[in-house]
Amino acid sequence: MGFDARGTPGESAEAGNAQNPHRSKYCLGKPVTWVITGRVAEIHYCTQGIAYNPPPANLDRAWYEDVGTHRPRDVMSRFRALVKNSAANVASGAANAVLAVVLPPVLIRHLTADEFSTWAVVLQLAAIVNMFGFGVQVAVGRYVARCTIAGDHEFRRQMVSTAFAGMWGATVIALAVVGSMAWLLPTWFPGIPQHGRDEARLALLLIGSSLATGLPATVAAGVFSGFQRNEIPAYVIVASRLAIAAALVFLATAGAGLSAMAGAYAAINVAATLIQLALLKQQHPDLGFRRTAVTMRAGRELAGYCFSLTVWSISILAVNGLDSVIAGRIDFHWAGYFAVVGSVVTLALGVQVAVLQPLVAIAAQLHSRHESRRLGELLIEATRANAALSLLCLVPIYIAGGPLLGWWIGSALGAQILPILQVVLLGIFLRQTVAPFAAILLGTGEQRLVIATPIYEGVAKLAVSIALGIWIGPIGIALGTVVGGVVCLATNLLRNFPRVRGLDIDRRRFVLSGAIRPTVVFAPVLLVAVADALLAEPTPLSLRIIAALLTSAGALALGWPALRRLRALV
Repeated sequence: MGFDARGTPGESAEAGNAQNPHRSKYCLGKPVTWVITGRVAEIHYCTQGIAYNPPPANLDRAWYEDVGTHRPRDVMSRFRALVKNSAANVASGAANAVLAVVLPPVLIRHLTADEFSTWAVVLQLAAIVNMFGFGVQVAVGRYVARCTIAGDHEFRRQMVSTAFAGMWGATVIALAVVGSMAWLLPTWFPGIPQHGRDEARLALLLIGSSLATGLPATVAAGVFSGFQRNEIPAYVIVASRLAIAAALVFLATAGAGLSAMAGAYAAINVAATLIQLALLKQQHPDLGFRRTAVTMRAGRELAGYCFSLTVWSISILAVNGLDSVIAGRIDFHWAGYFAVVGSVVTLALGVQVAVLQPLVAIAAQLHSRHESRRLGELLIEATRANAALSLLCLVPIYIAGGPLLGWWIGSALGAQILPILQVVLLGIFLRQTVAPFAAILLGTGEQRLVIATPIYEGVAKLAVSIALGIWIGPIGIALGTVVGGVVCLATNLLRNFPRVRGLDIDRRRFVLSGAIRPTVVFAPVLLVAVADALLAEPTPLSLRIIAALLTSAGALALGWPALRRLRALV
């Protein structure tokens, strides 16, 4: 028996191809054997341009009805899936942005300076717990996607169960670390007022413990990501962040204190964790935890993949997550400055990270088909689009940062924070140039080849921030981020690009499109910020408008064609 191109019993697959010439554009045309109801049929099965045997379990008859005279739906929908998952991640980032935008002005107005600095230090110390996720969410998403395409459902189940076991163990370790940090808090930060130390310890215990117990939920989020259903965890994250924002605003304005604020924060975090785990059980009951599915093979795969991710996480923590801690150790009141800076960085960086995350799944699919040249093109176009997005995020801060911060947190505090913020964002802009490269490496599984770079960057950032912070104050801490960004960009270009094998990289094109062109486009607004810092009089409004228009137009000219080419690639 044969199957025609529409999947109905009848003529042979070759005849079906002859009658449907459109089909050959999207299928490799290699016959494979597929046993159906005990009989063997020779067919041409295709998904995303490659023949598989056996076909994925989620293949349905409707797929064949698209193949005959149309482009297969899974090929047509890859760009839509990228857009949908990016939108879901952006929604999650937007929810975090609500916290970043809404909370600082409220807390600054209703907490004392010492309380605000204490809150900033507590949040950054509690966020260290996220390091114990070890990159498992990304790993689970990658292996779920790969195993689903390959039809290896048993190994997929083993990976998920083993990841759950690992995260429960990580939760125990993280709880112990939180307890130790709470105990040592007054020793590390003698600037915390004596009367607020017990409350600070309790706040850290509550928030840190809630984040620790939320680590298993990263496995659930990874599963949904692997099935390209990022919107499901995104709904939970959005709702939880909005609830946290509302609760903290209410409690701060009511003068409830840091303990009550931390308790509300923790309760909502725990609820979000339980909801994500319940959704996983409902949507994919076959991927719930099974002790018998925990295997050494899956453990070795996860450990090998996640080791480099853990190093990356530590580097990110050193680069973006310890400024308030460093500042608070040198001068406790500076911690509040970097809490505000961190809120803006969260707003700008969160959108980028959300948009880039779906590249991991796309890169994994291309890598499984050994399309190294296409992966190289994906890197170039994603880098261009990412640079354009970065530039558009930076323009408001460099052109109108003073008025914006004055409206947001008050003109006096805004004037102190603006130069710190602009320097930090410059460093972030430099390191984010290679963010698409990192995302694609996660998809190809070659992130372990570049493990030294985040170490170099993290060490350079911490050393410079601490040394210059002691020497010249808060701006010195910010300059450490710039130094780290330079180290990150240089080591990737000179050391890492030649080492990767999964993608064919044109370094000259990357440097031109990912570094030189964005720098030229960024120059007008950077010159405005430099002039504001060095000259007694502010830059005239007309020049600010011209600089903003030049950079915005350049960013659109850089990013829009890249988006169109990106669509063709994925």
